[in-house]
Amino acid sequence: MSLIDRIRNYFSPSRQATREASAAPLRSLADLDALLRSTESAPATALVQRAARACFHILPDGDAAHLPVGGSRLGGTPDLAIGASWPSAEGGKLFTFYGQINLDGIADAIEPSPLPSRGLLSIFGGAIDSSFESIEARVVVTPPGTPLLNLSLPDKSFAFADESVENLRPVRIRFEAGLSFPTDSLRFVRALELAAPDADIDALMDGLRAAPASAIGQLLGYAQFSTDDVHSEMYFLEIGRANQDRLEIWERWDAWEEAKKISSRLQNGSIYRPWSAADDDNVRWILANKAAIASGIEKWHSLLWINSNPLMNLWINDADPIYFLAKIDEVGQLDLSAVRAGATQS
Repeated sequence: MSLIDRIRNYFSPSRQATREASAAPLRSLADLDALLRSTESAPATALVQRAARACFHILPDGDAAHLPVGGSRLGGTPDLAIGASWPSAEGGKLFTFYGQINLDGIADAIEPSPLPSRGLLSIFGGAIDSSFESIEARVVVTPPGTPLLNLSLPDKSFAFADESVENLRPVRIRFEAGLSFPTDSLRFVRALELAAPDADIDALMDGLRAAPASAIGQLLGYAQFSTDDVHSEMYFLEIGRANQDRLEIWERWDAWEEAKKISSRLQNGSIYRPWSAADDDNVRWILANKAAIASGIEKWHSLLWINSNPLMNLWINDADPIYFLAKIDEVGQLDLSAVRAGATQS
């Protein structure tokens, strides 16, 4: 099987639908080294280690009804500085409150940390439209020592920007440190294949993306959703080329010309062609700008992602996740003033 065929097979919907997260989560470089040896991937060690980002798996931690003000939780209502108002979109509709993270101890576990060292991080999101449009987001950073007040749900005179997720159930959470890798990045998978051609790529990738069974989200690291590289999606949205990230698979023009010949007959008799000449100019642009594209994608980092889950009564599209991404600024900090969100559509 050719390199491109193996990569396409790894990302195929049928394979993604049947994958099982049976591997143990990676918590240290020693765990990573053991995985690389067991999957015959040792030649790619340097590549994988460079790509690794520290993360925190988010696990439910019991009843949130009596959680102290300022404690970490997902859903419910926010704890904000006394006198602060619930963030709203243009036109006055309120953002959904997705959760708050008490940063005490978080920065100490990651050196250097891209987050503020102390305080409370409160995360809000706007209306969810389609996977081809980013979601407006607000992140409120409340300094340590600030008196906090738990806001009540607004009365019905205040409308939410997205009524389908306006009142999420509170879930108390705890964090489990781990390692995260860009396993949804076609560029990363291709580099692994070239560095370790004899590796068991499927077992390696399953091990790299393993998480605790009860995890309902992740803080920092990479946003991972099995079939979509959301960092790439966000970059292409940012530059006004929504949905063109799917064309990154083609590295040569002759391969693209062959792809346009691919067709299949549907049950109704019509012919389906996944690739067409309508994207010729887009493919030309991607082939001519690969270095700039890679650099642009690398600047988008995952702040937080949350799976649809019954504990929060959070259901997005077909039970899909929501993710919040931020750019790394010049001093290596996440730019929390310009966070954007997104949601996949299965």
